[in-house]
Amino acid sequence: DWRPFLLANPEGAIFPFHQHAPEIDEEGRLWIFDNGNNRSTPYDDENSQEEYSRVVAYEIDEEAMEFREVLSFDQSADGRLFSSALGDADWLPHIGSVLSVWGRVPGETDWSKPLSITTNTRARIMLHKPEFTEPMMDLEIAGCLCDEETFRQEHRGWKVYRAEWLPRLYPLGKEPAVSLYTADTGTD
Repeated sequence: DWRPFLLANPEGAIFPFHQHAPEIDEEGRLWIFDNGNNRSTPYDDENSQEEYSRVVAYEIDEEAMEFREVLSFDQSADGRLFSSALGDADWLPHIGSVLSVWGRVPGETDWSKPLSITTNTRARIMLHKPEFTEPMMDLEIAGCLCDEETFRQEHRGWKVYRAEWLPRLYPLGKEPAVSLYTADTGTD
């Protein structure tokens, strides 16, 4: 019987749907990526809510057996997104932000082109700061670099599983003297 271990939800936090990539930060918050698949409860009509994905952090009070949502990000530069699979959420305490991967976002369907019944997936990697609604960084990985056989598959495009934040490779003032970027012409 699992009932003694169930956490109460006194503030009515939004439950996650198809969550994964859990991580506990230095403050004890539980971060997850909530894909949002079939965002409904047994008490709702089937698929009664919009499917959208989000990054969410919960605080868990083990003594009171309660949890509450403390942070949530569901906005990209284009509004809400839905990532049907894959995803990640990593709290970065040194910059007070969360790095997130939205690993399988369906692309737009262009019905005027052949094979429009297929899905051209893309991925997004975003950096959110708690005090802002929209991301500070929003990288979209899209397109199909593929051969004819792959192009004809039902699902094609990009999928990203995880991303990690790398610290500076060089200390300030110690960057290499050679650069691929030419400042005077603005070309590589």
